[in-house]
Parts: sequence; structure tokens; C-alpha cells
Amino acid sequence: MTLMKNCFFLLLFVALPSLQAQNATPEYSREDMEAIIADQEKRVQFLMREFMQIHGASEGLMQDVVDKVSQLEDGGDSKTRVVRLKKMMMEDLQTGIKALMNKRGQALQDMGMLPEDYQPGSSQQAEISLTQEMIATRMDAVMKLANSLHTNQDVEKYETTYRVTNDDIVRANKKVSDAYRQNRNQEQNATQAMKELQANLDRVKFNLTQQINFMKAEQRGNPIVARYEDEIARKEEMLALVNAYEAEMGENSAPAQTSVGSLKEAMALENEVYSAVEALKQNNNLLRQKGMALKQQMDLLNAQKVTLARILAADRSAPEPVAE
Repeated sequence: MTLMKNCFFLLLFVALPSLQAQNATPEYSREDMEAIIADQEKRVQFLMREFMQIHGASEGLMQDVVDKVSQLEDGGDSKTRVVRLKKMMMEDLQTGIKALMNKRGQALQDMGMLPEDYQPGSSQQAEISLTQEMIATRMDAVMKLANSLHTNQDVEKYETTYRVTNDDIVRANKKVSDAYRQNRNQEQNATQAMKELQANLDRVKFNLTQQINFMKAEQRGNPIVARYEDEIARKEEMLALVNAYEAEMGENSAPAQTSVGSLKEAMALENEVYSAVEALKQNNNLLRQKGMALKQQMDLLNAQKVTLARILAADRSAPEPVAE
């Protein structure tokens, strides 16, 4: 039985090339491919418009919330609600940056596995460019919030009240002022947020430096990894961007701010931000779905263009017909 099974698989293996040849996709002419590509470009353009509309709405929503919150500060009744809101937003943005960097790294890795002529128009190349732009936008937002964090104010620690006793003696009561307590609490929150931001920036700088040095070491005497050049340039650009943001953070160029006002207004601001975050999540889910559809169609279009380029190259290299 075993011998018969082995013979069967041997026959199947021998017959496989002829079966594949029979089922192979027929070659297309230049005219066929040009018509196919024209139709596919329309599909991609339509999906791209939809994708960019949703992307623009998401980015605009994020920017609007950051702009509004960065222009506000806590009032006497809001305690530390605004500064804690800023801290939360900074943490969320930094988490988003990390996710984008991972996504960009995966796209770069996937692109490196493609044949060289597939890389320039690939969806991976588009994803690398888009995520790089989104990372820079979120870094801007983080720095805007960081520079709007509370700074120490010269507030009297104690406030004194006077009262007159029944025997007409004036007595002074001294207590820690509410303004001092609020100033101290806001400063503590702001200081903690800045420490966390600085630690994250240091971690990003360390990782980028390590990756750049590794790639440069790999390149020495190895022409196969010349493709690292573009990625080294991108990482060096990102490192310079982080250094620039770090220097800007040290300057503390805080925007003009107004008090949020009452506790009720501070709570309304919190609800507004949470609603915006929820809307942003829904937009991003829709964007992810559109992105998957766009990716498939972009890769198909890219493959069609590569096929056409190979057909044209084959036509150019074909021998001229001999005149009779």
C-alpha cells in the first residue's frame, strides 16, 4: 500500500508542471494591460478620495480638541481637571505615536520583501509616507499640550482673616490659601507629565540611535543592504525632529490661556473631549476598513503596472524581424 501511495505522489509530482502550464493565466498584450490599468486607476482614485476625506476628518477633529484644550487652564473652582485632561491627552497621543511607528516599521519590512520593481508604487510605500506625516502631526500636538501645562506661579501661601472677639480683641487666623493649594497641585501634575514625556523622548531617541547605528554597521561592505539608505535617512530625520521638539519644550513657549471658569464648565469640557475621542475612534475604525480596501486595490494596480512595464521591456528587447 505504501509503495502504491509513493508511486501516486511521484506521478503527481511529474504531471504537476504540465497541469500548471495548462491552467496558467494567458499573457496580456500591451493594449489589454493599458485598458485594465485605466479601469483600475479609476477604482483606486475613488477609494483614495473616500479614504482621504475620512482621514482629514479624523486629523481635523484631533487638532480641534488639542487647540481648544491647550488654550485653557484651571480656574479656582475647577481644581486640577484641566491639567489632568491635558496629561491624559498627551499619554493617548504618545501611545498613538508608538502604534504608528510600529505600523510604519511593519510596512517597511513588508516592502523589503517585495521585488524591487514592485516597491515604488506599493501600498507599503504609501503607508510609510502617511504614517510619517501622522507621527509628525501628533508630535506637534503633544508639544502644544506640553507647552500649555501649568507653570509655577508666585502665590501667597497663607491667607489671613481677622475677627473681633466679644471683648473687642482683634484676632488673626492664618491658613494655607486655596490658590496656593491649587497652584501646587497643578504644578505637581504638570511636573509629572513633563517627566513622563521626557522619559518617552529619551527612549525614542535611544531606540532610533541604536537602529541607525545597526543599519550603518550592516551596510559596511555589503551592497545587498543598500536599501537601508532611505530608512536611515528617515530615522535620522525623525531623530532630528525629536531633538527639535525637546529643545522647544525647554523654551516653554506657552500659548495664551484663559481660565476654564467654573467646575460646571470644566466638567462640560471633559465631556466634550471624551465625546470627541469616541467620535475619533469610530472614524478611525471606518478609516481602517477603507484603508484595507484601498490597499488591496493599490497593490493590484501596482502589479498591473509592473506587468505592463515588463511587457514593454520584452517588446524592446525582442529581435527585429528579418526583412525578406
